[in-house]
This record gives sequence, structure tokens and C-alpha cells, in this order.
Amino acid sequence: SPTESRWLRSAEKVEQYGLEMVLHNLPVGDWAGGERGIACLPDRAGEFQEGVGSAIKYAKVLRCPRLNCIAGLTPEEVPAEKVRQTLVDNLRFAATALEKEGITFLVEALNNRDIPGFYLTHTQDVLRLIEEVNHPNLWLQYDIYHMQIMEGNLARTILDN
Repeated sequence: SPTESRWLRSAEKVEQYGLEMVLHNLPVGDWAGGERGIACLPDRAGEFQEGVGSAIKYAKVLRCPRLNCIAGLTPEEVPAEKVRQTLVDNLRFAATALEKEGITFLVEALNNRDIPGFYLTHTQDVLRLIEEVNHPNLWLQYDIYHMQIMEGNLARTILDN
């Protein structure tokens, strides 16, 4: 398929230049159309799960040991409890699927200045979510760029967590 051909070309470039792909994101939906992830969108759970399967295939081609989840924009028309449960269920699904493949799964907070309406915007948001999902293969992807904007005091946050 054209997609798999692109993956193989990417893997060849990584190898050609002696690089290591250390992490890539799960599919994020229609980025050009304004989407910033689909993991918290109740009507996209099937697409999210299919995306996990595709991401596993891509990670194997690239020998990438980690996948990251970009949760998505908070859907305003959906009850907050449903959004949260969708995200928890999707993360648990992905953590389980990735664990079976030996791939570490991460989730990260992004700043709401660059991405207004993003669902996870603070370190504690992600840590509470990880606790709620309660899966040994779900970890915090701590992006210092985003968290400096949202929280400042990076050293204290890192030392405390």
C-alpha cells in the first residue's frame, strides 16, 4: 500500500543516517482541519482503536519503542463524564495493545495558548488520568515547552513528580 511504502522509506532514512526513532504519536485525526487528537471524542472510539493498530505497525517498521497519545480538543457538546470515560477507555485499550507488542505508551499535556481547548493542559491532569486508567504501560510524556507555558517552575514539577 502507499502508506506502507512511505513507512518503509522512512525506516530506510532512519537507518541510512544512523538515527533512532524514539517516539511517535498515535494518529491525531485531521490536523489540517483543526483536530488535535481523537482519544477523548466519544464518536471516534472505533477510529482511535484502528489508529492504534496502524501505529503499532508503523512503530514496528521503524523499530520505535514508544508511542504517544495526543488526547484531543474538549468536545463542548458532550457531557464531561462521557468525554473522560471515553479517554480512559481508549487509553486503557491502547496501553494493553501496546504492552502486548512491547511498546511503551505515553500521554501528554499541551498548552492551551498554542492549542486552545485542548483536553489535558497540566501535569497533574495527566497524572490523575494515568492513575484513573490504572495500567502499568501508561506513562507521562512530559513536554517542557508546553509545561513551561502552563506551569512554569519546571525543576520543582520534575522533582515533585
